[in-house]
Amino acid sequence: MTVLEANIKLFCWFQEKHCFEPDKDTLDLLVVTDYPDEDKAAILCALKELEQMGCIASQKVDDKTYYILKKDFSSAAEQKVEISGYTADMLAGCLNHFCDKIGDQKDQCDPTSIKEKDIRNAVLIMQHYYKIEQSMSDDLSDTLDMPPSEQ
Repeated sequence: MTVLEANIKLFCWFQEKHCFEPDKDTLDLLVVTDYPDEDKAAILCALKELEQMGCIASQKVDDKTYYILKKDFSSAAEQKVEISGYTADMLAGCLNHFCDKIGDQKDQCDPTSIKEKDIRNAVLIMQHYYKIEQSMSDDLSDTLDMPPSEQ
């Protein structure tokens, strides 16, 4: 497991829970692992990063270290992103094309002023197409009379 993978798992963890205790909770993050010590090290590195970002605080009580959210994780993980003009133009082009396709211009994107709503709209469009893809895959599975995991 990489530190990035551990960060992703912890991000999901802290969406639902407010505290992480490595000795007790690490196994809940790892479904199956061939390298439990290395994976635990990656999780500890990720916890350290989250603490340095100010998202969590740690406290030792007796022999255990607890990592506790400082505030709601969705707001604690807020960040600023800089993108190039080229990327902004690509994003705006995709979003505006989708707006044209659905005949709704209210969410058109200005490539000179990308906002959080534009990123969110791009994610929503990806989720929409992912659901369509999953549905098509499920329909194909039904047609072939095979469970999805065996394709």
